[in-house]
Amino acid sequence: AHSDDPKALSVMTQVAEAATAAEAFAIARANSALVVSNWDIQKKRTMFRGLMYKFKQHKELRDKLVATGDAVLIEN
Repeated sequence: AHSDDPKALSVMTQVAEAATAAEAFAIARANSALVVSNWDIQKKRTMFRGLMYKFKQHKELRDKLVATGDAVLIEN
């Protein structure tokens, strides 16, 4: 969604303030028409950056990730 679109901003706020991931997902799904055409590319970049920051800031999580070695990690 474009950040200068008032509807998109409202939806982004609702997603950010959702009590659970499931609620955020439902809000996003209900507003899928707001998704920008290159979302798959943006999504991967955003997730990569977020994960990099997460593991740089939290040593205990970083250590757990490093301990997985070459294991294939699958999201549940």
